[in-house]
Amino acid sequence: MVLKRQGLIEVHPQRGSFVFDMDANQVRKLSELREVLELAAMRMALATDRQALTRQWADIVKEMREALDADDAELYRTSTAASTWSSSNSPTMPIFWRPTN
Repeated sequence: MVLKRQGLIEVHPQRGSFVFDMDANQVRKLSELREVLELAAMRMALATDRQALTRQWADIVKEMREALDADDAELYRTSTAASTWSSSNSPTMPIFWRPTN
């Protein structure tokens, strides 16, 4: 019950487990923290290998444009998700920022 101890889920016997609720202030604070971290990570990635990152992003933007032109909402959604994954999984991203799985 690590998630319960961390406050990430609430366990209600005979009802189930529920993901924690965030109020508007918590969402705003979390968004601000994420913005700071993502900007710092992007600066570091650019400093590591700007050309590789630029190529990677150009491919993603091309795919997003194609999805918009085809009115393909699912492809667009996965392309924007890829942009987030690409940034964090890029060889240009500092090793401590990349996912471990």
